[in-house]
Amino acid sequence: MSIWDYSEFDEILPGGVVRRTCRYDKTTSARVISGILTAGLSEINALNKNRIDTFAYYYANEHLGTTTDEAAATANRKAAESCNQGNFQEAQNLFNAAYYTCPSGHSDEQIFLNSKTATAFAVEGQNLLCVGKFSEAQAKLRAAYDHSTVSTIKNIFGNCHNATIPAIEGQNLLNAGKFPEAQVKFRAAYDQSMDTVAKSVFGNCNNAMVPAIEGQNLINAGKFSEAQVKFRAAYDQSTDTVAKNVFGNCNNAMIPVIDGQNLLTAGRFSEAQVKFRAAYDLSTVSAVKDIFSNCNNATILAIEGQSLLNAGKFSQAAIKFQEAVDKSIVSTISAKLSTCRDGVRIAADREALKIVEEKRAADKLAAMRLAAEKLAAEKKAAEKQAAKKLAAEERKAQEIAAMKEEAGQRVRNSAVRAAEQSTEKLAARWKELAEALKLNEEGLKLYRKGKLNAAASQIESALDKYEEAVVKFNAAAKTKALDIIFNSFIMVIAAFIEQEAFDEAQKAIDYAKGHFPNKTDAFTEAKRMIVDNDYSTNYEDRYLVQLNQDLIENNIMEHSEGY
Repeated sequence: MSIWDYSEFDEILPGGVVRRTCRYDKTTSARVISGILTAGLSEINALNKNRIDTFAYYYANEHLGTTTDEAAATANRKAAESCNQGNFQEAQNLFNAAYYTCPSGHSDEQIFLNSKTATAFAVEGQNLLCVGKFSEAQAKLRAAYDHSTVSTIKNIFGNCHNATIPAIEGQNLLNAGKFPEAQVKFRAAYDQSMDTVAKSVFGNCNNAMVPAIEGQNLINAGKFSEAQVKFRAAYDQSTDTVAKNVFGNCNNAMIPVIDGQNLLTAGRFSEAQVKFRAAYDLSTVSAVKDIFSNCNNATILAIEGQSLLNAGKFSQAAIKFQEAVDKSIVSTISAKLSTCRDGVRIAADREALKIVEEKRAADKLAAMRLAAEKLAAEKKAAEKQAAKKLAAEERKAQEIAAMKEEAGQRVRNSAVRAAEQSTEKLAARWKELAEALKLNEEGLKLYRKGKLNAAASQIESALDKYEEAVVKFNAAAKTKALDIIFNSFIMVIAAFIEQEAFDEAQKAIDYAKGHFPNKTDAFTEAKRMIVDNDYSTNYEDRYLVQLNQDLIENNIMEHSEGY
């Protein structure tokens, strides 16, 4: 009968290592017997222990050793083997296990840490490599090289880093559509690489270039349908995301260009040009994009030639088609355009040209007649509109004058009342009001003369009158800032802006702002029209103070000291 009870249990340590504990517990009867035995006998020392533990360390079911030192050393060795095989992820896991399993202060602890850190960068680089991000991968592999302190591992990461140099060059050439040159670089990266993963990536890039080069040659020959088949094969064959995107783009761009070629063959140049332009816009590969741009530009010339042909201008049409032929670098398109050019040349005989010239002369005469009639009608309408506007302004001026006259009479009456009241100061105030209204009326007369001159297209004379009017309005406002004078300023400012006399308008605005600081909205809008050169025909209607007899009287009384 055994005197030991056996049990075992596992514990996962930091770093993923499993420590298995094998435990032997002495049975109850054995413990009694051992107590009877004489202590100090070396051959039965074990019997004096009630529990014995032994340990074993595992990683992924692989035995690493029975001590932490042995387990860490084994994990480190296996990590180096994985690294040498290009299995950087497994190497990282094992270096991680070695670092966390070794006792603190272990002589190789820093080496394990450096290797763990370096392979973490290498894993990132390898993952980036697999999705075609070669530049980013290069940076990570360089970091892996820099962090590694073990020469064999450092050499592996250095090789991976160096192999990305031609790979990046190849990828740049790929994006530019220089497929043969790209293939040379990918082959160099493949030959240089010792890492099986990188070798697989670069080998795939190299192999995918074969149908891509064939596709590009077919594009240059104008065999777009066959080229599409090759680009599809390159896309299907490629595992690199970047290369796959390039070949996928080439494949997709072939769809509208094939449609364009068919439409061009049918002589539907405008529709063909739309398709060629769509192919150009869709393409991201510069060399392919250049071909589609050439197709687009040659077709534009063909459209112009077709338009000239439809207009009966055979000689000009033939010249345009020749320009299209000279422009095209795609043989199949050049052949179609050459056929069009030759057909137009045959049609350009003397009799046809004579008929075309006669028709053009008749059409030109008719167009000139219509243009003359249109010009006369527009002139008549403009004169009518100017007369209508002038009449409206005259009516407005007459209404203002009438209100002014009545207001003047009220001023005079008020002056009489003021005299009767023997208030010299009040009389003087009313005299100022009368003077202000008189100056305003003189300004309005000058303004109306300016409007008449403007209607007669005598712009310089009109502007002179407006400027004289501004002087009168300014003098009037200096005497008394009445609403009726504000209205005068608004009308002359509008007249200046309408004639684009912006400096004169600004001067009038500056005068008015000093007299009417509470009317800033009107002056702000006037400045906006000057800055934007955007005259608003309803400016006066929006900002003129609406005055009737009572309002005029009230405004005048507000400016008298007797109110």
